[in-house]
Amino acid sequence: EAAQARKPVAGATQPKPAGKICPRCKATYPRINFCVKDGARLFPAPSLPSRVAGEARIGSITLTWGEVADGVSTIIERKTGGPKDPGTFQPIGQTAAGIPSYVDSSVRAETTYTYRLRMLNPVGRTGYSAPVVVASVPLPPPAPSVTVEALAGRKVELKWQGKGNE
Repeated sequence: EAAQARKPVAGATQPKPAGKICPRCKATYPRINFCVKDGARLFPAPSLPSRVAGEARIGSITLTWGEVADGVSTIIERKTGGPKDPGTFQPIGQTAAGIPSYVDSSVRAETTYTYRLRMLNPVGRTGYSAPVVVASVPLPPPAPSVTVEALAGRKVELKWQGKGNE
């Protein structure tokens, strides 16, 4: 019987090649840094980002992840809502090579966002990271309006008006 070629399973990760890869000819070399065919610098295949986390601050969400190999940048995608909510991920940024964090300053207050990352270098890109869900924080209340009135002697009277400060 003839052997049948196996089709890759959808969503399965492909094995990472051993060694470094030439971005031009795609040859793999286990122990050298430059391609013997054309002299191009070799790169390891990028790995999925690890330890992805998000932290909400007023007006922004900071994403961080594990160590990034030399020559690897990160593509950041975001959608509004949780991972099971409808919506489409949209690219919102890309880091320079080797940078393990990104600040999303285009968030709206009190909104939930889902992020996913993928790594990219001259030889290819990874699949997506596990989704990271972060809820942005509410904006602080507006500052109260303050009036100062000088009284007799060394006394002043302070009056303020505003939500939560009445």
